[in-house]
Amino acid sequence: MRKVSFLIAVCFVLAVMVATIAAQAPQGGAPGGAPGGPGGGGRGGGQRGPAAPAVAPVGPAPTGANGAADLPGIMQRVSYTNGTMRGKLQAADAAGVAEDLGTLQSLFAAAEMALTKEKVGGAAALAKAASTAAGDAQKVAKAGKVDAATTKAITDSCAGCHNGPPAYRTKDPTTGAYSLNKQ
Repeated sequence: MRKVSFLIAVCFVLAVMVATIAAQAPQGGAPGGAPGGPGGGGRGGGQRGPAAPAVAPVGPAPTGANGAADLPGIMQRVSYTNGTMRGKLQAADAAGVAEDLGTLQSLFAAAEMALTKEKVGGAAALAKAASTAAGDAQKVAKAGKVDAATTKAITDSCAGCHNGPPAYRTKDPTTGAYSLNKQ
């Protein structure tokens, strides 16, 4: 009888330890606990890049008028908005998705302006296409249709600029900073 009681006590202690450790694990990913893309480990990563920042960017969104200096702020907002949109897609929140697509449309228009100012025509054309695709997808979402196919053109546009060929904006693996490649 004592052995069984001891075994139950050990199991209880282990269960409490597991629950405590799980509660302390970092929580990332898309809002609402939505998993990331393939290979993302549920933290919003995977093929679409890192998880969206947990906190919304503050202050006014950059307009692109300052060229390359505006790109980090623009891309931070693109990443955050894309992450929140993923959660809204899974929740089938058409109004929320439409709102995020409108935000992405203006952010990509600002990126186009910044890239044009820096004379990176290929990247500016990609940003313009992403802005147009976001506007088109917003119309579909406002009509009540939301699924991954609705937003695929926008989310896939990231790879065109970051992965190329040619890659216009690349991440330094040692520092994590992005640099603009004028080609």
